[in-house]
Amino acid sequence: MRFGTLSLVAFVLACQNDTVIEKQENVAPSVLIVSHSDGMIALDGYAERMRATVSDEDHDFDELSVAWYVDETLVCDWETVSPGGDASCEIQFFEGNSSVIVQVSDPVGAGAIHEIAVNVEPTASPEVEIVTPDGVGNLYNDQLVSLSATVSDAEDDAQDLIVSWSSSLDGELSTESLVNSSGDVSDYVYLTEGNHALQVSVEDSSGKIATDEVVVRVGNANTPPSCEITTPAEGETVLYGNPITFRATSTDPDIPATDLQFEWASDKDGVLGNGAITSAGEITFSHTGLSGNNHVITLNVQDEIGAVCQDTLLLVVGTPPTTMIEDPLDGALFAVGDSISFRGIVTDQEDALNTLQVSWVSSIDGPLQSGTSNSQGVTQFSMTDLSAGTHLVSLSTTDSTALIGDDTISVLVNTPPVVDSIQLTPSTVYASDSLTVSSTLSDQDGNTTTPYYQWYENGVLTPYTTTTIPSSELDVGDVWTVRVTPDDGFHPGIPEEASITVENSIPVVQNVSISPNMMVYNDTTLTCSAIATDADQTVTPTFEWAVNGSTYTGVSLDLATVGSSVGDTVTCTANVMDAQGASASLSSTVVIDNRTPSITSLVISPNTGVEVDALLTCSGVGTDLDNDILTWGYEWMLNGQSLNIGDTTQLDATQFSPGDVVECLATLEDPHGASVQSSTSVVIDNTPPTIDSITLTPIEPSMTDVVTCSASTSDLNGDTPTVSFAFTNQTSGSVYVATSSTSTTATLDLSAVQIASNDVLECSIVASDLQGAITTDSTVVTVINSAPTFTQSATIAPASGIVTDTQLTCSASAVDPDGGTVNLTYSWSLGGQTIANGSTFLADATTTDVGDVIQCLVVAVDSDGEISSSNSNTVIVDNTIAQVDSVQISPATVYTNDTISAVATASDIDGDAIVLNYEWHVVDASANGIDVIVSSGAGTTFSTLLGTNFDRDDEVYLIVVADDGRGSSTFSSLQSNTVEVLNTSPTGTNVVVTSSGTPPYEGIDDLTCDITVVGTDLDGDALLYTYEWIDPNGSIQQTYNATTDLTDVFLGTGTASTSGNWTCQVTTTDGDLTHMASSSILVESLWAGLIDFGNCGHTGHTGPSQSQCDSEYTGTTLENLVSVSGGFQTWEVPSDGVYSIEANGARGGGTQGGAGASMYGEFQLFEGDMLTIVVGQQGLSESYSRSYQAGGGGGGSFVALNGSPLIIAGGGGASGSDQVGYGGISSETDGRTGSAGNGGSQSEGCGGAGFTGNGTGSAHGGITVAKSFTNGANGGIGSSSGGTGYGGFGGGGCDGHADGGGGGGYSGGNGYNDGAAGGGGGSYNIGTNPVNQSGVNTGHGYVIIDRL
Repeated sequence: MRFGTLSLVAFVLACQNDTVIEKQENVAPSVLIVSHSDGMIALDGYAERMRATVSDEDHDFDELSVAWYVDETLVCDWETVSPGGDASCEIQFFEGNSSVIVQVSDPVGAGAIHEIAVNVEPTASPEVEIVTPDGVGNLYNDQLVSLSATVSDAEDDAQDLIVSWSSSLDGELSTESLVNSSGDVSDYVYLTEGNHALQVSVEDSSGKIATDEVVVRVGNANTPPSCEITTPAEGETVLYGNPITFRATSTDPDIPATDLQFEWASDKDGVLGNGAITSAGEITFSHTGLSGNNHVITLNVQDEIGAVCQDTLLLVVGTPPTTMIEDPLDGALFAVGDSISFRGIVTDQEDALNTLQVSWVSSIDGPLQSGTSNSQGVTQFSMTDLSAGTHLVSLSTTDSTALIGDDTISVLVNTPPVVDSIQLTPSTVYASDSLTVSSTLSDQDGNTTTPYYQWYENGVLTPYTTTTIPSSELDVGDVWTVRVTPDDGFHPGIPEEASITVENSIPVVQNVSISPNMMVYNDTTLTCSAIATDADQTVTPTFEWAVNGSTYTGVSLDLATVGSSVGDTVTCTANVMDAQGASASLSSTVVIDNRTPSITSLVISPNTGVEVDALLTCSGVGTDLDNDILTWGYEWMLNGQSLNIGDTTQLDATQFSPGDVVECLATLEDPHGASVQSSTSVVIDNTPPTIDSITLTPIEPSMTDVVTCSASTSDLNGDTPTVSFAFTNQTSGSVYVATSSTSTTATLDLSAVQIASNDVLECSIVASDLQGAITTDSTVVTVINSAPTFTQSATIAPASGIVTDTQLTCSASAVDPDGGTVNLTYSWSLGGQTIANGSTFLADATTTDVGDVIQCLVVAVDSDGEISSSNSNTVIVDNTIAQVDSVQISPATVYTNDTISAVATASDIDGDAIVLNYEWHVVDASANGIDVIVSSGAGTTFSTLLGTNFDRDDEVYLIVVADDGRGSSTFSSLQSNTVEVLNTSPTGTNVVVTSSGTPPYEGIDDLTCDITVVGTDLDGDALLYTYEWIDPNGSIQQTYNATTDLTDVFLGTGTASTSGNWTCQVTTTDGDLTHMASSSILVESLWAGLIDFGNCGHTGHTGPSQSQCDSEYTGTTLENLVSVSGGFQTWEVPSDGVYSIEANGARGGGTQGGAGASMYGEFQLFEGDMLTIVVGQQGLSESYSRSYQAGGGGGGSFVALNGSPLIIAGGGGASGSDQVGYGGISSETDGRTGSAGNGGSQSEGCGGAGFTGNGTGSAHGGITVAKSFTNGANGGIGSSSGGTGYGGFGGGGCDGHADGGGGGGYSGGNGYNDGAAGGGGGSYNIGTNPVNQSGVNTGHGYVIIDRL
C-alpha cells in the first residue's frame, strides 16, 4: 500500500513538473521526524507521540497535509500542518512493526517522506494478587466487604493501571479501585448472600490484562455471639491463693466456636487472661493470684467482625479462719456413760473472735454444740451421752465471708462384748469320743472378740483351757461343764456355761458277706461271715438265712435242699447284743444266677441247587442246664442285610442274584432272657436268560430292501443278556454278515448280498448272561421282486429367474434292482392340471402367467411292470419390474412458505399399468440432521409438498418408486435433486419507553419498555426479543431475553439508576438474522442536596421526640422523611449511590468541656437501606458554683445500617474542677477509653458508653450508667452528691463531684478522680476517602449526608 501511494504521488509530481517547465518550477516540500531517531525503541502495546517538522518554499503551512504510516498501514490520516510547521501523531506499536513513515503533500501533489526504523520490544502483562478477602472465614451481607489487592506492571506506574472487580453472583461491582503509588488498591462493597467467585482484573496501558480470583461464602446478617459464665456460681466465695477454674459456654451461629476471641477480666485486678475454648464452645480458664476482695469478673467474647457478648459474676476471695481441737486428744478411749469434755481454739485474720460461728459435729451423733467462740477464741462444753462407737468429732469455724476452717479428732466410746451361743460337739458323747466346744460372740462396737475357756468335771475345775477334752478323760456317766468369757481387747464381758453327760456305747456289726457272692446257682452251697465290736465289752454274732419266705440258722446253707429257683434272693443277717441289752444287726444278700442255653445243630433246606425264586426253611436243636422251657427265633440275612423274621423265606429275582449268600441267624432264649445265637447259609445258583420275542422286518422284503432282525430278552437273575445275530439263506445255504447291529437289533442290506426272489432268509439269535449261560432262537422271511429306483430325482432347469417365454427342461434317471430295463415318461402340470408332456416346456404367455407355479412328474416302469415316480421341484414365473426413468423437483431456491413440485417418468416392459409412489424427505436441521419422511402417497407423474412440512435450513428431496401392481418385493426407485430451505429476516418491531412518573426521577420511577408492534418472520420462526437498557453514559445496565413477554421494566431502584437519557434497545432475532428498534426517555435527578440531622432542639441525657424533629425539619430536605423512637432517628436511603456522611460528636459538659470528634467517609448505599442516626448532645454542667465546673461527657454521634456501625464520632470528655476536658478522638480507642466497642472505666467520674458496652458509675455519680448505642444511648445520670452533671444523649458519662464524665462514642471515655477531666469518646469509620479529626466540634453533635 505504501509503495502504491508513493507511485501515485510521483505520477502527480511528474505532471505538475511538466507544467512548471512551461511556467514556474514548484519545489517539493520536505519533512523530518524530529521526536525520535532512526532505530528507535518502542514497547509492545504502548503509544508514542511522534512529531515531525515540515518546510516548503512555495506554500504556507496551512496548505500542506501530512499522513503517518506504520510499515504500510495508515495510522494518522491526512491533516493540515500546524501554523508552526509541526505535525504529530500518537502511534501504538505492536510486536512485528519495523518502520514509521511520515508523508507530506502540497496542494499541487508534490510530496516527500521520511522513514525511520523502529524496534518493538515485548512487554509483560501486569500482575495482580488479591489480599482481601482471602476466602477464609465468614462474610456477611450486612457488612461491608473489604476488597484489596496489590498490582504491578513492568512498564506502567501502578497508579496508571485500571482495576475492576466482579462477582459470579452480583456481576460487575461498583468500586473506584484507585491504585496508589505502591500498587495497593482497596475498596468496600456489600455482597449478596451466597457463594461468590470474586475476580479482580487489572489492565495496563497496552491493553494487557491479568486477573486473580478467590471464592468466598457470604452469609446472611451477622449474629453476635452468645455467652454465659457457668463456674464459679454467682456470689461464690473462694480461698485466697487457691487456683480458680472459670468455665463458660459461648456459641456463634455464624462461625466455629474456636474462631471466637475471648478475655477474662476483674474490676479489681484488670485483665486476667484468655484460656481455651473447645469446638463445642466450652471455655476453660484457670487463674491463681486473685487479690483478696469482692471481684466483678467479666467475660468478653468477640466474633470475627467485632460483635461482642459479655457476662459477669460476683466472686469473693478471702482467708479462712484457723481451727484447733485441744481436748480430748485424738484417739482418746471412753466407756459408755463417761463424762467427756470438749475444748477448741479458733483465730481469724479479719473478723473479731467472738463473731466467728463454731459448730461441733459427731460422725455418729450429728451436731453436738454450736454458737460463737468467746473473745479469746475459745469454744468448750461437756457431755455424758455420747453413743458407743468410733466418733469423728469435727469443729468447724465460719467467718463473715462464709470461709470455713475446721479440725477433726477420733474418739472411741466402747461397749463390752457378749456370748451369743455355746455348742458342745458331739451333742451325744461317748467314752470313746473327744469333746469339743465352739462359741459365738458379738460386740456392739464391731470390735474383734476373743473367747476364754474353763472346763469342770462333775463340778470340779480341771486344768483344761482349750477347746477339746480327749476321749481318755471321758467315762460313762460323767458330767462335763465349760465356762466361756468374751473379751474385745478393751473390756471382758459376762461369762456363760454349758454342760453334757457321757453316754453308753451300742455294739456294732460290720462286714457281713456271703461266699460265693457270684455265679450262685440253685445247687450252690453258701457260707456267711461278719465282724462284731463294742466299745464297752466283747460280743459274738449269730447268723440267720432267709429264702422265699423261709428262714434257716447256721453259718452255711445248701440251696439244692431248700427248693430255690433262678432269680431268688438269699439273705444272711448277723445279730449281736451287749451285756446292757443294747443290740445291732446287719444283712447281706445274693441272687441265684441263670445259665445260658446252647444250640447243638442248625440246618437250611434245601441247601443245594438254590435258585433265585426258591422257598428256604431253617430249623435247629438246643439244650438248657436249668431245665427251662426254651424259645426259638429266626432272622434271614442277604449279604449281611436283614430280609425277614421267621423260619422260612421266599426268594425272588428282584432281591437276589446268583452268588448271593442267604444266611439264617437262629436265637435260642430261656425264660430269664438268657440267649444264644448260631447261623448257617446257602449260595444262590445262576438261571440261563430267556428269549421273549424275535421279529424279521419287512415280512416281504425285496432284493433291495434293508431287513431288520429284532430280539427281546430277559434274565431271571436281573442280568442284561448279550445278544448275537446271524443271517442265513436257507435256499442257497449262504451265510451273510450283518450290515449293522446293536444290542437288540441287526440289519442286512439285501442289495449288497447275493440273493434272489423267493429265497428264504433266516435270522438266528444267541442270548448269553454274565455267567456264560446261553439260549437260542430264530425266524424266517421270503424275498419278493423290487420296483425301479430313481438314481436322480426329477429336476427342472432353470430353477429361478423364470419369466415369460423361458424354455424349461426336466431331467431324471432310474434303475431296476432286479436287473431289468426301465422306461421314463415326463408330464408338466400347473395348478394340479397337466398342461404338456415331454422333457421340455416353453412357458409362453398363452399358457402361463406371472406368478404361476409349474412342476414336472417323471414315471419309471421296469420290465416286470413295477412302477416308481418322482416329482420335481416347483418353479414360479416371475414379474419384470417397472422402471423410474427420471425425477426432478423445483424451484431450485426454496423458502419456508414455498410449495415444492416434482415431475417423474416411468416405464414397464411388460406393458403393466404403473403407479408412482412419492416419498418426500426432509433432513431436519433442528434435530441434528435426522432424515424424516414428511409426506408419501401414490400418483401419476406429478406431486407437490407444501411449505408447512419444512423449516429454514432443512434440506428436501424426493424418492419415487414405480409399482406395476404385481406385488413384487422389489421396486425400481430414483432419488431427486436436493434443495435447501433458506431463511428470511424478521421485520416490523416497534418500541416505546414510558415511566411510572411524569417526569421520571432517578432512583424512584420505573421505566417500562413496550413492544407496540410485534415483529414478524416470514419463516414462522419463534422470535427472541433482547431488551437492553443503556444508561446516559452508553453502558448497558440490564439485559432481558424474552420470547412472549412484550414488556420489560427497569426498576427505579436499579443499581445504575441515574439521571439523563435512558434508551431501551430491542433486538428481534429468529436465531440467525436480526432486526433492531429503540426508544429513549429523559430521567430527572431527584437528589435535592445535602441533609443535616441535628438534636432537634433537645438537650440533656435523653434524645429528641418525633414532634420535636418534625418541627425542626419542617421546610427542609428532611421534612416528613425522619421517624424518631427513643431519640433514635431513622432515615430511608432514596436511591442507590455513593453518599458522603459527616458525623460530629458533642462537646463535653463543664466550664472547659472537650470538643467532639469529626468523622467523614463515603459509602455505597442502596435504595431502601434504613440508616439509624443518633445525634450526640452536649453534656450538662454540674450544679456547684466554682471557678471550673465539672460536668457530664458529651454524647457521641452514630450512623448505623442494620445494627452495624458505619461511622461514629466520639463525644468530648467533660472538664473536671482542675482540668480541661479531653476531646473526642478520631481513633477507636486510646489510653483514656474503654476497649473497642465497650464503655469507659470509672473512678469518681463516670465512664462514657461505647457502641455495645454500657458506661460505668461511681460512688459520687452514676445513679444510672450511660447506655451503649445498642442499649438506648442515654447519657448517665449523676447523683446529687455528684452535682447532677448528666451525660449528653449519645452515651455521655455523668460527672462525679468535681470529676468530669467520659464522652460517649464507639468506645466510651474513662472517668477519673481528684478533679480530673473525663476522657474523650472513641470514633469509628469504615467509609472510603476518610477524613477523621479529633476534638473539633464545640456544640451539639450533628450528621450531614450528601450524595456524590
